[in-house]
Amino acid sequence: YSHYNYQGMCYGEGRSYLYNVRNPIHRIKSWYLYEHFLNQPKTQTNFKSKMAHCSNIMLGTCYKDFEHLASVGLSGPRPPFESSEGMLLRVATNLTTDECTDWAWATITGEVPASYHNAFNYDWYYAPMLEEKYRNSEVFVLRVEHLDQDWGVVDKMVGGDGKTLAGDVMPASVGANVNVAKDKDLPVRNSTLSAFGWKNLCKAMCHEMQTYKAMLQRAVNLNDEDVRESVEELREICPEETVEIREC
Repeated sequence: YSHYNYQGMCYGEGRSYLYNVRNPIHRIKSWYLYEHFLNQPKTQTNFKSKMAHCSNIMLGTCYKDFEHLASVGLSGPRPPFESSEGMLLRVATNLTTDECTDWAWATITGEVPASYHNAFNYDWYYAPMLEEKYRNSEVFVLRVEHLDQDWGVVDKMVGGDGKTLAGDVMPASVGANVNVAKDKDLPVRNSTLSAFGWKNLCKAMCHEMQTYKAMLQRAVNLNDEDVRESVEELREICPEETVEIREC
């Protein structure tokens, strides 16, 4: 099992891989609340102020909440920033509007890590599966929104009886220390977006959504109806998306 392994050590030839996924738009919204530098002392019990990630601080000081980030920071076209080419963003207490926009796009698209979960996105996890040596690897996908159903199917495929744990047993079995950010008194808690904010977020997350759909389509445990179901759930937020993988 690899949560976010820097070297991708869990990958090897001739193996099967299981991915746990959720709607990418919901995932990035959850990341923002959980890892906002002002919320981390509440959401992460072992957090200390010196652990705040520089990128996270830049993003959090540029925008007061998720709506501000989406409706203002992502309102224009994607800036010409590419971390892979060695480009760096300025770190300062007096960032300009354009510099804040650079931070908004770089963090939402995963170009720059801000407490890492934004950068360890589906594109990062799934990229090895696009290599030639993994072309015939078996991929299973568990959708958070349909976890019991998907787990039951996978369990049967690997020789089990397909039975899942009862809802009242599951929390105890996976550990009582479940961290639910929405249940905490967070300094930054607004994650409600305007229609304009949603539109901007869908635009910025386009590539991530295509990767998400590619994972769903490759999963041996999901049928066409399962894929359509998850895409329809995505379309409730981003209506331009279809089952087809498109150019962004």
